[in-house]
Amino acid sequence: MDTGEAEDKPDTEPAKSRADQTAIALSYEIGGEHLPKVVATGRGKLAEDIIRLAFEAGVKVRQDADLAQLLVTLDLDSEIPTEALEAVAEILSYVYKANGKMAEMKEAAKAAAEAAETAEAEAERALAMQKIEKPVPSEKTETPEPNDKI
Repeated sequence: MDTGEAEDKPDTEPAKSRADQTAIALSYEIGGEHLPKVVATGRGKLAEDIIRLAFEAGVKVRQDADLAQLLVTLDLDSEIPTEALEAVAEILSYVYKANGKMAEMKEAAKAAAEAAETAEAEAERALAMQKIEKPVPSEKTETPEPNDKI
């Protein structure tokens, strides 16, 4: 029974036959400069083929009818529109967690933060060393010349 609400659940196997099936494939590079892009869309048999290929390739599949209806209208290689970003981000988060990439992303972020802290500490040490190595300017004192007069 269709309640009109989008189901947000992972699919575990491709459907046998879904004549009104819609499928969208997204591409996103972690840490990339671009938003996720639509790389394939299809309805009916083409949607079934996209889903089958995803399962065969080990790609995680999510079901969200409302989001699919929005994304299927986009041109190929189009970036995701802002109104769909939150939903796509949730899906990507699920996919990364399922693929173990979330841990990889967290490790990369932690390594970057540690590298930044190390660089900052090294810069502070270098600055401190410069202060130590520079002679401190002092006032020049004149020494009186010996007085030959007695």
